[in-house]
Amino acid sequence: MPLYEFKCKKCNATFEELVNSNTKVACPECNSKKVEKKFSTFSTSDTENGTPPCFDAKACCDLGKCGSGRCGL
Repeated sequence: MPLYEFKCKKCNATFEELVNSNTKVACPECNSKKVEKKFSTFSTSDTENGTPPCFDAKACCDLGKCGSGRCGL
């Protein structure tokens, strides 16, 4: 089952879900089914600097790592 990234059209929340192509996805924040599939990038790890990869996009952004290629945002 592939992992897809979605954005809610109602509340603008961004989230990831493991879904089949036929599965209807609802926003975990507001439960709206008006979501769009986003183009996602792959994750990398920075083993040279000893920094582990960030698997939680919100946690990455909270640490100031957005745009570093770690969370795909």
